[in-house]
Amino acid sequence: NHLLMHSLVKGHVCMKQDSDKKLLLERSALFRGLPSTTLDRIVNAVQPISVKKGKILFRRGDTVNGCYTIFSGAMKVSRSEDDDKETFLAMVGAGDIIGEIGLVDRKPRSATVTAFSDCELGLLSLRDFERLATENAEVYRYLLVSLCTRMRETNETVRTRDFSLCYRLSQIFLKLAETFGVVLPDGRLLINQKITQAELGRMAGFSREIVNRQLSKWRRAELLSKISGF
Repeated sequence: NHLLMHSLVKGHVCMKQDSDKKLLLERSALFRGLPSTTLDRIVNAVQPISVKKGKILFRRGDTVNGCYTIFSGAMKVSRSEDDDKETFLAMVGAGDIIGEIGLVDRKPRSATVTAFSDCELGLLSLRDFERLATENAEVYRYLLVSLCTRMRETNETVRTRDFSLCYRLSQIFLKLAETFGVVLPDGRLLINQKITQAELGRMAGFSREIVNRQLSKWRRAELLSKISGF
């Protein structure tokens, strides 16, 4: 029966997607270590959201509505100062949680989050989080661990602002490779995501021209090559 087969295939795909999401939740700092049954309830509770590259998920000052799990893609966390200068704070990818601070203090968002690529997310609303935390108080302990991890990452970002362009760019490329890296047959690692020199400059805190000079040095040293230019 064609309709039955379609239904079975569709059900199989949904089960596979749920399984993949559960694996990502198991690796996250916020949900790592929770019982399998609790993770199943979280997967069922999250609302799927698609965000196109360049679109803002939420802005600094927005009201908190829950936290988000990144299932695919990458997002940029930044803040704009009074002079409208953007300060890059972090890049987060699949398995990372964003917006979890608001689950604790309920204060407006402290940063702006923008899709660095097309992203698939899962929103866990405040109401659903409170319900799950009531059922399993251990959720709050994992939330504390997640917040500590975020604080350490922020401290590391602030600390590296005084480091050289070479170091800061290398850390950005490592994160890009972790998120978008594809190993080629010859052993090279392809960052399968288009990124401009201007974007690299904003993340590193340097001008596009200075970033260009550093990239040229790496190319001459055969540490970096390009397939479809920056």
